Amino acid sequence: MLDHLTGGRLEIGTAIGVPQELSRLNITVAEARERNEEIVAVLDAALANRVVSHRGKYFSFSDLRLLSRTLQQPSPPRWTTIVSAESARRAARHRIKISTGFNSTQVIKRIFDAYREEADAAGFHAGPDYLALRRRVTVAPTSDEARLYAQAVAERLKSFVAEDDRLNANVPDAPAPSGGFTLSATSSSPARRRTSHKTSLSSAEPWALEIS
Repeated sequence: MLDHLTGGRLEIGTAIGVPQELSRLNITVAEARERNEEIVAVLDAALANRVVSHRGKYFSFSDLRLLSRTLQQPSPPRWTTIVSAESARRAARHRIKISTGFNSTQVIKRIFDAYREEADAAGFHAGPDYLALRRRVTVAPTSDEARLYAQAVAERLKSFVAEDDRLNANVPDAPAPSGGFTLSATSSSPARRRTSHKTSLSSAEPWALEIS
């Protein structure tokens, strides 16, 4: 129904959650991943068939009918959040678009490359519209001002995270923290975007710093 109400602009997103959230429900990362994979399988079936029955480890139902059918056929665009190359490969096998963040540019490049490789193997081209990157961006008239603002934001984020008691939650199979905040510079000028932030910069151009 929402797809019809929005004129075919619905996009569906799923994610397993983060360890700090899962700990509140006494769920391990492995169990959350199993649940997510089962839910994705149900979504696949529901979008492809008018009536769906399912008997799984976590969910069971009979003769579920999806009404009304989605306006976008065969399915609205689908997204998931990932933080590893293996998760990216699993998403590509389902032709699900990916969004990521919290990692360095080098790690994210490996994740995106893994997704593209798996997409090629699955027989489809993963263009830019299949990949999303979460970054906090600080914009200022000069690189010095942008870096000053970005560093202040990074310090506030560190302080906020340090006060979050969920970070002390015990989730035995949680991945190791990647940790830290990294600042990187980009220019609004196409020519400058290819320039290292260590190079002398013109003070007349707007500059942005990404916090990852």
